[in-house]
Amino acid sequence: MAALTDETRQTMQQLGLDGTRQGEQFRRQIEAATSAWRSAEQAARESAQAIDCSSRTLSQRQYLLAALVGMMTGLLASALWLCLAPAPRLQNVLDAQQLAALIRPATAAWKPCAGK
Repeated sequence: MAALTDETRQTMQQLGLDGTRQGEQFRRQIEAATSAWRSAEQAARESAQAIDCSSRTLSQRQYLLAALVGMMTGLLASALWLCLAPAPRLQNVLDAQQLAALIRPATAAWKPCAGK
């Protein structure tokens, strides 16, 4: 019976030591995983900030590009419209006989003035 008790005691001590070793090993693994998660979180934050900054820069560049394209398109369309527009033609044809016929009735009614 004493041999059985000694054996049980040794087994229990061995189980206690194994449990302690296993607990320490588990704690170290948890600490390593926690530190890895924290470093991954920090890297993710830095990446997110870099992406946010670059997206703002890209957005500003796109707005600037859109404004420049709009202005250049307007200037080019206006310039081409002016260059390719046909020159205006003046078609004022004056017929002296028709003009005299139109003016004759108005001037015939005038009375000559006594001139000095």
